[in-house]
Amino acid sequence: MKKIIITIICMAAVITAIILSGKFVSNTPEQQTTEVTSQAVSQEQTDEEDIKALSSISLPYFKGKSFNPFKTKSPTNLSISTLLYDPLFILNSDCSSTMLLAKEFHNDGKKITVKLIDGITFSNGSSLTAYDVVYSFRLAKKCDAYKGRLSNFSSAKAGTDTVTFTLKQPDVYAQQCLTFPIVQNGTGTASLPVGSGRYILRSISGQYVLVANANNTRGETMSTKTIGLVPIIADNEEIYRVQTGELTYYYNDMDTGTFTKLTATTVPVNTNNLIYLGYKGSVSAFKNKQVIKALRLAIDKSSLADTVFDNFCTLTDTPFNPNWFAVKDLNLPDYEYNLIKAGNILDEAGYAYSANDKSYRYDSDGYFDVKIIVNKESETKVSCAKYIGKCLQNLGLRVTVKSLSFDDYEEALEDGDYDLYIGEVRISPNMDLSCFFKKGGSAAYGITSSTIRSAYSDFKTGSIDINTFIGVFEEEYPFIPICYRTGIAYYSNEISFEGDINEYEPFKNISSWTQKY
Repeated sequence: MKKIIITIICMAAVITAIILSGKFVSNTPEQQTTEVTSQAVSQEQTDEEDIKALSSISLPYFKGKSFNPFKTKSPTNLSISTLLYDPLFILNSDCSSTMLLAKEFHNDGKKITVKLIDGITFSNGSSLTAYDVVYSFRLAKKCDAYKGRLSNFSSAKAGTDTVTFTLKQPDVYAQQCLTFPIVQNGTGTASLPVGSGRYILRSISGQYVLVANANNTRGETMSTKTIGLVPIIADNEEIYRVQTGELTYYYNDMDTGTFTKLTATTVPVNTNNLIYLGYKGSVSAFKNKQVIKALRLAIDKSSLADTVFDNFCTLTDTPFNPNWFAVKDLNLPDYEYNLIKAGNILDEAGYAYSANDKSYRYDSDGYFDVKIIVNKESETKVSCAKYIGKCLQNLGLRVTVKSLSFDDYEEALEDGDYDLYIGEVRISPNMDLSCFFKKGGSAAYGITSSTIRSAYSDFKTGSIDINTFIGVFEEEYPFIPICYRTGIAYYSNEISFEGDINEYEPFKNISSWTQKY
């Protein structure tokens, strides 16, 4: 009798262990969403080579913040998640895409059908199926990190080995947005969902480490088998830890605009963050597009890039990122700074200096006054507003710069309490500009031109090409593009590497990392 009881207890323990490891999670029924405990992160590793590797390569993670890509509020931990999970497509530095979990796709402008590669498995050995992709898509649609780029996707449906995504509006570049992480069905709200990435999160002697996944989807052999994770408790602490040698690598998106010089290798990283000068189209002076042209000509962008952004930016005179693959072979409009030409335009438009006052321009209503508002929580954008204000003063405008808290800044935009404003938007990988040209868009403040909205709609449906749309933009100029910000990657001088990285794939070249010493 005792033997029978012992046998039953052992069988129960085995079944419990299997359930906790996720082996009984179904990947086939699309409706299966029961949450289970994910892959363990407390497994003790005692391999001496792993312990030795732990001290050679190290990355930061924000202590107390989740590693779950659908939950974390930490950009640092979100970067780490790109090593744990794989998407259907990975992005290159020019925002072109390369298939990863996908082996074929077809985009007819309204639907994207993606066929998965054969034999994909999660790190726990379970098969990765179309149902896992649909499950992950639904999580990503609700997540701050991914919902913006997926805003034009209405649904996803799983087939045998395909997933069909339906779009709200036509978009020939929509596959560039299918970069959300794929997790095992049912594990998405766990502390650590099951993934198929290049590394698996483990614990060695109480310290988090990344252990190479020998069966990773990319088929890469990782030069570094184990990577140590260093806990960070304060913003930008990573920069100084690279300086002291505690960290091997850190990616900074330069959202503060502050470049810290270190004795480390630095690599510029293109981002899709557009800085621009918006204006209220209902202002009498701004209804004349020649006046907007004069403002453009009066802004010395080259000097602005140097003095405000420390040249960590790419100047642009169109709304598109000049590094975008779709415009690289186009003859884009050249940026021009010409204060004399700008002054002549304003003279012809009726904004001339008084015979008795050569400081400011007048019209029949009095001084040419403008108020620029800016979010004071960004030192870079405040400096940008002040610099542009000086440029416009040199043109003869009487300028006031108002630095507002973010809430007051948004309220002023909503109320139309501005003439000009400094804005920044993160453009999705498919270079979608709907935030400007869709009524109610997050960056549509002050834009009154129905012509540019119609042209953008035609561009999205393929009725007109990029050159034609840029031509309409040049005529209407609904806002003044300034630049796309550039991020920076810090590498320890103790490692060498090959290949490129980008803001969406900050560890794209990690398989080539090798120690110099």
